[in-house]
Amino acid sequence: AVVSTQSTGSHLGETMRLIWSKDMYINTIHVKDLCRAITHLTTTTTTTAGEVYNVVDEGDTTIDTICRHVASIFRIKHEYLSTLLSMLAAMSLKDMHMKPWSEMCCRDNINNTPLSPFIYSAQLDTLNVRACADKITSTGFTCTRPTITEEGLREVLRECVDLGMFPKVIDL
Repeated sequence: AVVSTQSTGSHLGETMRLIWSKDMYINTIHVKDLCRAITHLTTTTTTTAGEVYNVVDEGDTTIDTICRHVASIFRIKHEYLSTLLSMLAAMSLKDMHMKPWSEMCCRDNINNTPLSPFIYSAQLDTLNVRACADKITSTGFTCTRPTITEEGLREVLRECVDLGMFPKVIDL
């Protein structure tokens, strides 16, 4: 949601005003590492059927980490609202980016995409949830992309543009 929301900010020429604390932790994993983890778990002999594994990278990723990368990619500014303003904004922000997103998708002939700037109510909570990957790493799995990077985000965005799932709002 952060990437597609900030892309509409770029489209509209606006500063992105974020309702979360910049220090809020967020779990991340590169899509290729997630695919590798699924393959690893289904082919290794060190796992048991029915077990649950957290698949997260090694980064201590915060909202600010992601927003700095995304702001750099889309060449936009971002700022964090105070707690009181965040609570008030949360009530009105949910649909703010939907129309520009739809316009951008229509412009680029994107008729069906799993990506959306829509923010579910649960995403507005400011819960710091940090999953631990110790269980999956104990099976021998390691991430090839241990932390989120600007280039990694650019790579995923380029692939989404190439697949027709993300509007070409900038040169990646």
